[in-house]
Amino acid sequence: MENLDLFNIVLFVATGFVAAFIDSTVGGGGLISVPALLTSGLPVSMVLGTNKLAASMGAVTSVISFWRSGNINKKLVISLVPMSMIGSVCGAYFMRNLVVIMLVLIAAYTYRHKEWGSFQSRTDFSFWALAGAFLMALGMGFYDGFFGPGTGTFLIFGFLFLGCDFVTAARQRQSA
Repeated sequence: MENLDLFNIVLFVATGFVAAFIDSTVGGGGLISVPALLTSGLPVSMVLGTNKLAASMGAVTSVISFWRSGNINKKLVISLVPMSMIGSVCGAYFMRNLVVIMLVLIAAYTYRHKEWGSFQSRTDFSFWALAGAFLMALGMGFYDGFFGPGTGTFLIFGFLFLGCDFVTAARQRQSA
């Protein structure tokens, strides 16, 4: 903490606002806040814990807001929570270096499919779509339990793969 001078304080406040804004809209704010926190010389475990606390508080307020407005599929979200919790526990123990590969693959897919998420192709979930949603919740929980930054972005992409439009995917991400 001896490196916590005025420059670092301004850096943390500025990147914190930017990260929170990005995280509240499309997710991935941790991809901004984690590198900023690492510049202070804090141990990696403290940086990830600080990022996780900030993200958790933002997620709680988002869930409350979306839940009250009725803009989420409550039945789907409630059914996915156990899978994401199991995935979080497993991810906290096992995941290594997969994040860069996942980010590159999603970026390439998004670049090739520019219309992706502009319309909703699914109104109900078949057995296989629901099975995919459960696997997605398990995988996202696994990743979030291990590392965390970018989980919201990956979750939006997961809902897009399930056939949601971008706005619905963002709403579901906030409540998951």
